[in-house]
Amino acid sequence: MLAQQCPSIAPNWEDPQGVPISGLIFGSRRSAVIPLVFEAFDWLHGVFLGSAMSTETTAAITGQVGVVRRDPMAMIPFCGYNMADYFAHWLAVGPRLAKPPRVFRVNWFRRDGDGKFLWPGYGENMRVLKWMVERIRGTGRAEETPVGWVPAPGALDTGGLDVAAARLRQALDCNAAEWLAALDDLHEFYTQFGGRLPAPIAETLARTRRRFQERVVDVAPRTRRVEGILVGRIERRPAAEALGKVRVGEEQAWPPLAVGHEDDPGVRFDAGGAATATADHGR
Repeated sequence: MLAQQCPSIAPNWEDPQGVPISGLIFGSRRSAVIPLVFEAFDWLHGVFLGSAMSTETTAAITGQVGVVRRDPMAMIPFCGYNMADYFAHWLAVGPRLAKPPRVFRVNWFRRDGDGKFLWPGYGENMRVLKWMVERIRGTGRAEETPVGWVPAPGALDTGGLDVAAARLRQALDCNAAEWLAALDDLHEFYTQFGGRLPAPIAETLARTRRRFQERVVDVAPRTRRVEGILVGRIERRPAAEALGKVRVGEEQAWPPLAVGHEDDPGVRFDAGGAATATADHGR
């Protein structure tokens, strides 16, 4: 079908002077990790998000289903030169733009624990596009996450849509444990480029990893006995929860379940059950 037959196409779509581009959308198929939609912090961050793209294969592509493969900006089959140089070209465009387009990523294919899609997709995707337009116009509400801006509660128009609020939250969730594992995999992917990988990309990867680490207490599960007190089930927990009772240099009463924080990952117990945050937890 000819593009000009599309009833909603802009009348100046073939203007030789070009047309303003307000937003770019990168999409990939992932059953986990990637939120339904999120917006980059800026142009550099948007290039990073594009370079970090991965997708799950379908039977139509490889004969195998669900195998995650790297596909930066969905260009692996089409880029005829080193992808690191391709990233650099994208980065070089940013400073030349008076008003760089907003960069978004979408994932219509996230599933719940039972393998069911969390978002209905198809025509309902217009609701996500509406939020993007609102963001571009400065009216869309959003919440900050380590990987960008996601719609704030109530920001997506769900009028007449049979999607529970809990499922929508799950579709938009940025799970730190999943993301940290994914960022480790991304680091391995980047290593093949060696010194050709643009420094801003590597720096953004490191910064993103730190942002997630700040949200997580990552202590290996173990059981130990300190001063006659059994301390067990040391778990991964949100940092905010972990910091509820333990602060550096403070002594607080603490229950048998001990949780450390990445900036203060250890807890020293005395015989009376008091806990003091310490810098060394025996890793």
